[in-house]
Amino acid sequence: MNSTEKVLYILKRLGDPPYEFSVTELAKEIDCVKSGVFKIMSDLLNTGFVIQDTVTKKYSIGTTMYRLGCIYSEQKGIWNAGEEIAKELANLVLETVSIGVMDGKDPIIAYRIESPHGVRLHGKLGTKFPIYAGAVGKLLTAYQSSDAVEALVQNTPLIKKTDHTIVDPEMLLKEYASIRAQGYALSEEENCVGAYGIAAPIRDGLGKVIACICIAGPIHRFTLEKRSEWIPLVVAAADKISARMGGGNETK
Repeated sequence: MNSTEKVLYILKRLGDPPYEFSVTELAKEIDCVKSGVFKIMSDLLNTGFVIQDTVTKKYSIGTTMYRLGCIYSEQKGIWNAGEEIAKELANLVLETVSIGVMDGKDPIIAYRIESPHGVRLHGKLGTKFPIYAGAVGKLLTAYQSSDAVEALVQNTPLIKKTDHTIVDPEMLLKEYASIRAQGYALSEEENCVGAYGIAAPIRDGLGKVIACICIAGPIHRFTLEKRSEWIPLVVAAADKISARMGGGNETK
């Protein structure tokens, strides 16, 4: 085994019974000297991938692995809960429907159903969006903790992407407050000229916003009449997914 293979083997092995192992046990399994395994475990311990029992000195899965597992479970769970609802919304509005999540400090699109229209918005899954422009980026940022929002605004360069991009920190904080008050976010050509978006929050069983559902497309199709019709549909879809995630009552 090379070094990477040894690390991966150890992490996977800690996921099997008895779920905790000593340096000696791991060294025997991977046919490696104990000093080499000790170095690996020290690095994993320092980064939170493993923890060590102070009495037995054995190692088990750490908080970093637990967090990554929760993120995977949460994001996979969102699509399992929301795919049917997202498709229903896509059939109603005939625009691109996306589910956005936070990847660390970055809003990204995790899932997407493309509009059947020939003229539509394009984008790859996993693409990062600015926290200050676009319905997905603004909504997911707006529902972070107040301290996190302040830090993000202070430490993020607010670059003017279009004439409609909000680049004033105070105006941006007011926009976040407005989003939280009304329960959805709108974006009119903020991140891309000619684009319009509507996003609403998806909550977990504790009421925490863990994702959002968004519709987006060319602004000429988002007329005032259509916006009035589609905003409640997006909010209702988000509420239905939230209910399936344990975050509320699903309404028909």
